[in-house]
Amino acid sequence: MVVHARLGGEQGIRLNRAAFAVIIKFSGQADTFNQLLKEIEKAADKVPKGSKDANTQIMQMLSESNSASYRACVSKWEQGSQMRKWT
Repeated sequence: MVVHARLGGEQGIRLNRAAFAVIIKFSGQADTFNQLLKEIEKAADKVPKGSKDANTQIMQMLSESNSASYRACVSKWEQGSQMRKWT
């Protein structure tokens, strides 16, 4: 266990993104991730320009759409976030 790793905040999210990228790459989910990016772009077009909570609205639209790519990527993100516990 690394006691002084400071895995919260900015460094924790950096670790999470790195783990997520590796999980997506080696699980063969790159196409699923690209599909999610397209869905995010479509959802972003529906949000009014300059909206303060645009990211929240986009995430809410995606979660309500019950898309397979969203669910798959969220589960991979959760797996990546477990990496903080391993260090």
